[in-house]
Amino acid sequence: MSWKDTEAKVLARLEVHLSPENWKWLRGAVNWEAGDLEEASTTEVRLWFGRPSNKNGINDTGLCRTMIWQSWVKILASLVEPVNGNLRSYWYQTVEPF
Repeated sequence: MSWKDTEAKVLARLEVHLSPENWKWLRGAVNWEAGDLEEASTTEVRLWFGRPSNKNGINDTGLCRTMIWQSWVKILASLVEPVNGNLRSYWYQTVEPF
């Protein structure tokens, strides 16, 4: 099963269990058009998260939210190991190398 299959199942469950306000927030917080960030080129990341008004040209918030979402779904799909530690560990193990 691919992580996208797991994502579809998770979204179906969340749509039922989240309040309409939280569901709306989730749908707007993650870039659903972005491909797999682990395999993305710099050009693809700039295409998906480009924001010329930022000094680095990237929507950092959208990128981080999408990365966290994809990581969580891949953990649920047993494609990656859970983070060994806390949020700071996740940052150093996953985000910083990206």
